[in-house]
Amino acid sequence: MKQRLEIFAFLYLTISVLFLFFPLLWGDSLFFRDIQLLFMPMKHFLAKCWNQGQLPLWNSRLFCGAPFLADIQSGVFYPLSIVFYLVPMPYAFNVFVISHYILASCFVYALMRHWNRSIPGACLAALCFSLGGYLVSTANVLNNLQSAVWLPVVFLCFEKSRSRHAFFYHLLVAIFLAIQFLAGEPQLLLFTLILLFAHNLIVNQQTRWLQHLSKTSVALACIGAVSVALVMVQLLPTWEMFRNSIRASGFTFQEATRHSLNPLALLQLLGPAPFDIYHCGNKSFSWLLSHYFGWIPLICAATAIVFARDNRVRFWTACLIIGILFALGKHTPLFLLVYKMVPFFKAFRFPEKFMFVFAYAMAFLSAFGFDFILERKARNKKTFNAILALLIMTSGIILTLQLTRSSSVGPYVALGSRTLLIICMSGLCIALFIKERVGRVTLSVLLVLLCTVDLVLAHMSVNPVVPKAFYAEKPQLVHRIKETQDSERIFVQGYSLGDFQDQGLSPFVLQHLWRQYLWPNTATLYDISYVNGIGGVETQYQWLITELLEKLNYRKRIRFLELSNTGHLIASESGQIDTEVKAGRLKKIQCNLYQVSHVLPRAYIVPDAVIEPDQTRAIEEILKDDFDSQRYVVLEEGSHPPPKDRGGGEVLNILCKGPGRTEIKAQSLGGYLIFLDSFYPGWRVFVNGQERELLRANGLFKAVFLDPGIHQVVFVFEPQSFEWGLCISLISLCLVIIGLWVSRPKRSLPDA
Repeated sequence: MKQRLEIFAFLYLTISVLFLFFPLLWGDSLFFRDIQLLFMPMKHFLAKCWNQGQLPLWNSRLFCGAPFLADIQSGVFYPLSIVFYLVPMPYAFNVFVISHYILASCFVYALMRHWNRSIPGACLAALCFSLGGYLVSTANVLNNLQSAVWLPVVFLCFEKSRSRHAFFYHLLVAIFLAIQFLAGEPQLLLFTLILLFAHNLIVNQQTRWLQHLSKTSVALACIGAVSVALVMVQLLPTWEMFRNSIRASGFTFQEATRHSLNPLALLQLLGPAPFDIYHCGNKSFSWLLSHYFGWIPLICAATAIVFARDNRVRFWTACLIIGILFALGKHTPLFLLVYKMVPFFKAFRFPEKFMFVFAYAMAFLSAFGFDFILERKARNKKTFNAILALLIMTSGIILTLQLTRSSSVGPYVALGSRTLLIICMSGLCIALFIKERVGRVTLSVLLVLLCTVDLVLAHMSVNPVVPKAFYAEKPQLVHRIKETQDSERIFVQGYSLGDFQDQGLSPFVLQHLWRQYLWPNTATLYDISYVNGIGGVETQYQWLITELLEKLNYRKRIRFLELSNTGHLIASESGQIDTEVKAGRLKKIQCNLYQVSHVLPRAYIVPDAVIEPDQTRAIEEILKDDFDSQRYVVLEEGSHPPPKDRGGGEVLNILCKGPGRTEIKAQSLGGYLIFLDSFYPGWRVFVNGQERELLRANGLFKAVFLDPGIHQVVFVFEPQSFEWGLCISLISLCLVIIGLWVSRPKRSLPDA
């Protein structure tokens, strides 16, 4: 009977998640915020590579070429990315998202049951986390969703390691920590490790403190070493990318504290936030779109904090407080203190990410409080009167806010009739239970159902959807670019194209305008490349390209587009653009779409070179009006330019064979073959099968010297960081599998 109830609980949690995301089941697609601009193009590229049997080491569609696998947000080796191979896009994206919410529910439920919580209490905790504001908000920052769901199963396996099968469960912890890293948000992995260490040190202490500390430290150190070995295939390329990124020196305090939690947003704990992307203009949303975890979990968590006497309750109460303090960011001196004292802290941003700790603490405490209400009924009437008083007091606060409708509170919390109805019904259920008019089973079922309805109705609009045609049908500009394109790259100028954000348009309309005008990276869905783009970890050269395109005057900006093989410009009409059109440097195709008149081919040969070791000066050199791009190239120090009488040559054919490999057939009279794809560590060049020195050309691109004759040149991206990481990960995975098999729990044989 108990096993059937467990199965029913898992089915109920799954159905609750599907009910929240039911539009996705019928083929509609998520699109809001980072989904359209970053994650949908990223997963589309990943799915395309998987289905072509290619490993996506490099993405030629962004920033004149950019590392793809090394960007940890890509999730190339994240196990659940197999969905993009098995299911066609964009429906695969829906399956991918929904599966994480189901996993979150099941993992939290399993951990609560391991902590001896009741079945309805475990269900309440699972609903609070999986349908609560934190996790629902992370659907549009997908790497955070991917990483956030793994904490409970890490805790569960580590606690099971205290049994007789310690080695087996330690290996499972290492595997799940590795999966959490591969999910793409190292900050949440760090939170998980800190919480795991602190929880085991404080709550699970069974021996002397120093002995327990050393034992826990050694165990986690060994687990961490195994996890690191498993993820080397991702860690080494990511570390190489990080060292070449603008994050290597850390964020300024101003940048690190962007998206700090507004203290008024804590009012959302009492009721869901007002959220309407269809009618509100100039709306600036916080990083998390909702901080509402349900009114019933809130009351249960408050009950646990005030009345329960349990080490786990004390621990998670402390975590809840610490999570809020750090999430407040610039609004509290604690964040500034840690920012100054902890060096690696400067590599992270968005303090609202600390709501990850708060969300789990709230969910776990709600289960403890729920069971406290059920278990203490016969023993302490005064406690229940205090709980009822807490319920009435909270209701009074909510009702006061509802009636006053303060203008300072309005943007952060919307307390409608639905919230008040949930409050009244749940309060009535608890009151009837105290009066012994309803039993424990009835109360449990009613409160879990009310919590589900409350959270689903509160968060159905947080992740708006569009018909699947939104991604399938090509915008008009794509057709015009394909018709006129002699270069595969475009540049979209300006985030708020045409001052759309100054026109008071709704976020829904703005998102559609971004698609219509191909704001990066949306055009990559239609095999169009960008000279710029949006990346998860911006490298130094990507930052440099962005700075050039934003800060150069129009004349030099067009010059850079010419030299970077960028054939089209998408921008709002202006006097500066009209000047460039009249000068013949731009050709107007239609409203907002311009063709760059004189664009260098993607690959070409020049006879001469000049040496400039400084990258910034090299770019300044090529932007000069007297720079002859057909005559010479600017190279770094150490290259050997050919004699002055060399004649250059021509490119006969260019063939792209998947991400990270391009073959060029060229007839050289002696000179440098320039390939307008970004220079980055890990690229190699082979001329007629022999490896040659790869040179940085014009500050940003690649070049190789060719002797006279016809040559087959192959540019291939083969970073040693990936090759070494792959070897270490494969060996480690084999050893872990052997270890799991040898140490697996064995069923005891019945006595003869």
